Amino acid sequence: MSLKKATTATDKAAAEYDRLAATLGETDAATVAAKANLEKYKTEQKAASDNVKLLEGQIKSNTKTLQNNADAISRAKTNLNNAKASVKEIEAEIKRLTEALYRMESKWTKAGNALTAFSSKCGTISKAMVSTGKGMTAAITTPIVALGTAAVKASIDYETAFTSVRKTVDTTEEEFKSLSSSIKEMPTQVATSANDIAEVTAVAGQLGIANKYLIALLTKRMIFK
Repeated sequence: MSLKKATTATDKAAAEYDRLAATLGETDAATVAAKANLEKYKTEQKAASDNVKLLEGQIKSNTKTLQNNADAISRAKTNLNNAKASVKEIEAEIKRLTEALYRMESKWTKAGNALTAFSSKCGTISKAMVSTGKGMTAAITTPIVALGTAAVKASIDYETAFTSVRKTVDTTEEEFKSLSSSIKEMPTQVATSANDIAEVTAVAGQLGIANKYLIALLTKRMIFK
């Protein structure tokens, strides 16, 4: 029985009991029966009322659960959007570094072509000197003096080039020494000068490439495909 029906039945039973008690007295059989009927309806009314309270509690609890679920869904959507934004940032950074590496690779290719042309020119000059029949002074002494002068100039040029590395790479003096040694060693593995390698290292530092990747970046495999 619903609470509304139980309340209506209880009110009617109470009115009937009051009427019989007033006319027949409390001890009359009809009055006693009416009182018993009233108590029955009161019990049903209380049960219906308790059931309503239980249902109200369940509705309140379910409403709170639904709200919590809605909040959880909202947080999940926010986290998903943040993750998508992070992926886009990473993709943009990868694209930027790839383009930078491509530009550096093009620079190394041009440097390699220039060195090839220079080597060819040196061969032509050497042949011309032999054909002119220059003496020992021109063939041996002069190149030795020129070699010493070139060595001093190369050292000065290299220190100038490495100054650019110091400006763009943030590291300790000990690591600078190690980096410089590696750069000077590179010309024995690839066909280019330490000065050009130092310039590319400076550009890599400016691009924000970590120190531990600088030497790896300058390996022959990455410079020439």
